[in-house]
Amino acid sequence: RMMLAAGTGFCGGFTTFSAFSAEVHDMLLISPPAAFLYLLVSGASGMAAAFIGLKIASVEAGRQS
Repeated sequence: RMMLAAGTGFCGGFTTFSAFSAEVHDMLLISPPAAFLYLLVSGASGMAAAFIGLKIASVEAGRQS
């Protein structure tokens, strides 16, 4: 079951990234400034979410020790 879940998540990551790339490409053709802003905000939001998740996980791990 773990391999199935990991494989699904791995493949899901590729489809999500390809959809994001296609959206940015389409936006570049219509409005380059909007595409750049979308790219910047999406990247910053993703990094912030990952950072917050790591902080929460480290606090929770500290409580269990």
